[in-house]
Amino acid sequence: MNRRRFLLDLGALCAVAGCTPHAGALSALPAGPIAMGWRWIPGDQHAWRVRVERRTTRVLVQRVEEWTYRVLAVDGVGTAQLEGRLTGFGAGATVDGEPLSDDVVARARAVEQAALEPVTLAVSMAGEVVDIGLDSLARELPHRAVVQRLPRDAVQLGEAWEDTALLRHLAGAIPMEMEVRLTGQTELTAVERLDGRVALRLATEQRASSVGGVVLVLRGDSLWDAERGELIRRRFEVAAIPDVDDDVEQVGGLVVEVMRT
Repeated sequence: MNRRRFLLDLGALCAVAGCTPHAGALSALPAGPIAMGWRWIPGDQHAWRVRVERRTTRVLVQRVEEWTYRVLAVDGVGTAQLEGRLTGFGAGATVDGEPLSDDVVARARAVEQAALEPVTLAVSMAGEVVDIGLDSLARELPHRAVVQRLPRDAVQLGEAWEDTALLRHLAGAIPMEMEVRLTGQTELTAVERLDGRVALRLATEQRASSVGGVVLVLRGDSLWDAERGELIRRRFEVAAIPDVDDDVEQVGGLVVEVMRT
């Protein structure tokens, strides 16, 4: 498989967030290092809507999935066993700006929705996906997108930590003969108050490089609920560097948006 084929396959993997109002006293903004971690409590439920958009020069494909995850158990080191169930689904596509017929979209939507069975995954407090009961990059993407990778130690405003989690997942489709090096980090860029609670703004950049140069770049930002220990919203884009090959402008990019519901 050549590089262009890989990029086309990646393209085939194919809202603005709200926050629950919080009544009560305002939380003080932290002045020193901030410890972050997912707060997994057995029996709790977490829900997000994930929109995946793939665009080329002619085609736009959009897909929306809503998932509710129930925390089944948490082990002694804080790794949670989650069960995710689909609670909403939508899809659409346009070619040269013209939407596909309702019949075509309806048939494709029915087939796709029927294939989205409940999923189980294991996630650490630091947002590491330890295990996921799926074997498809496209099926895994929405679930991995909601799991924000966090630092293991407390960090200061402006400090960054290594993070290649999302691009490492997408790199699973890179041909074995392509030697790829992954680099990336997420930075704590702002601390603010949102609906009475402390919220943290995070910025991520990840790169997959080969001998010939950068293959893919992922850039995005997130909003983290520091008190509830969960993701509020997230948006990232994955794109090829224009000089990778002559046809890359035809591949387009991948845009993923996550919002807490």
